[in-house]
Amino acid sequence: MSSPGEAESSRGVPALLLSGAAIGSAFWVMAWLELPPGGPAFMTAVAVASAGYLAAVALLAMDAGVSRRVLLICLVLALGWRVPLVALPDAWSSDAVRYVWDARVQRAGLNPYDVRPEDEEVDWLHTDLTRGVDAAWLPTIYPPVAQLYFRSVAGIAESIRAFRLAALACDVAIGLALLALLRATGRPPGWV
Repeated sequence: MSSPGEAESSRGVPALLLSGAAIGSAFWVMAWLELPPGGPAFMTAVAVASAGYLAAVALLAMDAGVSRRVLLICLVLALGWRVPLVALPDAWSSDAVRYVWDARVQRAGLNPYDVRPEDEEVDWLHTDLTRGVDAAWLPTIYPPVAQLYFRSVAGIAESIRAFRLAALACDVAIGLALLALLRATGRPPGWV
């Protein structure tokens, strides 16, 4: 039998699931239809996902004592939303191509702040993937800690999917750290 607080908290579950379904559906549509970024269909999908997110935040804000069940639903939905993002075509990842390039530069013992992808002296560093790097006339703009991250991920696999999976792992780690911090400070775990 559930407590009165859990019963109240469970009333918003259908609306929360509907919000989550809107977000997830929008992400799946973007991934599987390979919508071009910035186009009308892409922006419509972003608007649907944004509306679902805002509705979910509003629902959770109205309920100060989020039940474990609701929190678990939110966490499962959040992980589910990332599945299509991992599956997106590589064409959507111009930033990740730069991450791979910066990692290759570092692993070759060069400085990514001095080397530009278009420099002929480093043409030997390119792969089929990195030949399409955006803003090839510029050296990297990413800070040193990001460079360490790029090198670490590319040390496992030099692919866009590796960077997407690493981002997913970071999402999970941050979520778990936030939950631990909320518990340690006596705040509701629903704030995560």
